[in-house]
Amino acid sequence: MEQFIPEGSSVQSIREMIRSAAVGEVFCCRDVELFETAKVALVAEKVAGICIQLVDDGDYVVRQVSSKRRADQKKKRSAQ
Repeated sequence: MEQFIPEGSSVQSIREMIRSAAVGEVFCCRDVELFETAKVALVAEKVAGICIQLVDDGDYVVRQVSSKRRADQKKKRSAQ
């Protein structure tokens, strides 16, 4: 599911959104500062399977960050 992070959201409110999110959830924002705040919140919560996207006015993804467990990365590398 995709949802936009409201403008002016605090780190605490973003952390609550991330905590309640399901694996595969995508959070979008249009403001660079809000995107950076959301990245900090994602790292603080340590929740795997969440994606945060910075989108422009044309809904094009300009930047994206996602969280995953290190063990999952190792599995993919060893399978190659």
